[in-house]
Amino acid sequence: MTCPKRPGVAITAMIAAALLVSQFTIAQTKQGTQPAKTKAQVQAIIKTQVRQVLFDVVVTDGKNRPITGLKREDFSVTENGVPQNILSFEAHTNTRRSPASAEPPLDLSNVPVNTFMNLSGAREDLPLNIILYDMLNTTVTDQPFAREEIKKFLMHKPQGSLYAIFVLAEKLHLLQGVTDDEAQLLAVMDSRAAGSQSITRGAPNPDAVSLSKALGDSGLIPNYAGAQAMLDRLRHLEGLGDSYALERRAELTLAAFSEIARFLRGVPGRKNLLWLSGSFPLGALPGQDPIDPFSRAVDFNSALEQASNQLTLSQVAVYPVDIRGVTNSSIYDSANNRQYSPSSLDEDRSQFMKQLAAEHNTMDEIAHFTGGHAFYETNGFEQALHVATEDGSNYYTLSYSPSDTKFDGRLRKIHVKVVRKGLRLSYRRSYFADDDSRLAQRKSQAPLERADAAMERGAPNDRELLFSVHAEAVGSPAAVTPEQIHDLSQFSPFANVKNWDSVKMQKYELEYALLKKQVTYLVATDGSRHANLEFLYAAYDADNNLLDNGVWRGDPTILVQHSDQAHAGVYRAKQILEIPATTSWLRIGVRDAVDARIGSLEIALPLRAE
Repeated sequence: MTCPKRPGVAITAMIAAALLVSQFTIAQTKQGTQPAKTKAQVQAIIKTQVRQVLFDVVVTDGKNRPITGLKREDFSVTENGVPQNILSFEAHTNTRRSPASAEPPLDLSNVPVNTFMNLSGAREDLPLNIILYDMLNTTVTDQPFAREEIKKFLMHKPQGSLYAIFVLAEKLHLLQGVTDDEAQLLAVMDSRAAGSQSITRGAPNPDAVSLSKALGDSGLIPNYAGAQAMLDRLRHLEGLGDSYALERRAELTLAAFSEIARFLRGVPGRKNLLWLSGSFPLGALPGQDPIDPFSRAVDFNSALEQASNQLTLSQVAVYPVDIRGVTNSSIYDSANNRQYSPSSLDEDRSQFMKQLAAEHNTMDEIAHFTGGHAFYETNGFEQALHVATEDGSNYYTLSYSPSDTKFDGRLRKIHVKVVRKGLRLSYRRSYFADDDSRLAQRKSQAPLERADAAMERGAPNDRELLFSVHAEAVGSPAAVTPEQIHDLSQFSPFANVKNWDSVKMQKYELEYALLKKQVTYLVATDGSRHANLEFLYAAYDADNNLLDNGVWRGDPTILVQHSDQAHAGVYRAKQILEIPATTSWLRIGVRDAVDARIGSLEIALPLRAE
């Protein structure tokens, strides 16, 4: 997959000029209303289906420097040991355009107040990066350091690169939607939501001493079988509690991966997930041996299979970064005043080494499986983030059609080689060969999932369809009507509302401008052309909860005598929208239902005074 080309300044000017042209007004309908049916000419089309496995390969030397300039013939691919024929090959590099040949940055400073376009000045030769600040698995003492390191990195991020920031605490929270605005990214890292938190089920304090350890060190427990059995039972109970807490952390972490994969599922191209954490409480990835850092039989394979598969399907490479840096056992900490017995000293030292090795193994495996790279035992935190960004900016996209046509849902392993020696390759190492029924189901759901992804709070702007929209608040907030109460009750923030007097609705007028030449038309038997455009919206509160959504549909028709207008000029659509007055973010989308292309953007509310 490739991103759409960034339009030039001329197209920007055309969309801005579209605000002055009026073509039609679309009537308002509620979501679920069927568009008017038209008779289209039926043409004979021969269809064929070829399965393709698409994946990205990052090639670096021994110093983690990207290797560019490789050709298709430099690569070879095997699936389960069987050689495969490479069908497509594309090289991506952030140095492929010279400054002289690069397009000038878009100047959107002269756009009228409260007029918004799904364009930006972000560089499309750089990948989309998602920072996952994992406070759930990071101790309170390590969180301030992680926060400052993230801020230092953002102050020196590549200009024009896109970032979004998630925080994982008791649940996953989108702290900042996709933006290239450095000031905005730094501001949210200074907000209360990014401040240090003591999580109920979070990572334990490594310096904490359990009751059983304290009693064992004290020498107060008599050295006879009954007393030692009581101490062992206490250790067992403590172990059960630790196991339960660790399992909950692992489940929440995997759920966060799945949610981020869904957030990115509609975004084309490679994405980097920078997982910044103080511990990594997961088991083995699909096809690997189980990892059991605390001698517990906990199987996360099913959840890992789902999360990892979702990440690879969304072309997300995971870069785990251990924010603890060079890690030493608390045994050697000068602040540790615990009096160890010889046996407890050996036990703690051994447990620390096993736990650390297991966590590093987890980091390596999830990076290995998704095509990323793990960073640990290093204090070069900012450098690690830059390497991850550099990796995601210089890579090769390959595809092949599997020679094994028996698709039964089983795991298949991918192996890639290059002709040059001494190079390091990062790519996803396997995939699940879904059967035809599951593949057909996923294909049928793809257009709906694509539209849902485009309307996600904080998602990047979609630019398959370019448009502008002017928003204006109409009047003051008004009381909800019985019909609006019925509609809003379907959304979780209003599910338990008993007194609706405090809920107000704000009316907005939205005026859209869309270039006609972007629209796909169906040609009826009488020669007239019909388009099927959908105008979508989603309203979110300050905590990113969905408050309301819907779609308006229209069927603009170009008559036979005016068929020359089908690809000339612009459409302009006017929409009256009423949403909860507590809306902080309004997501807008325009979708061509004929070929499922979509454009989207996000508006921060309240609007600026004009």
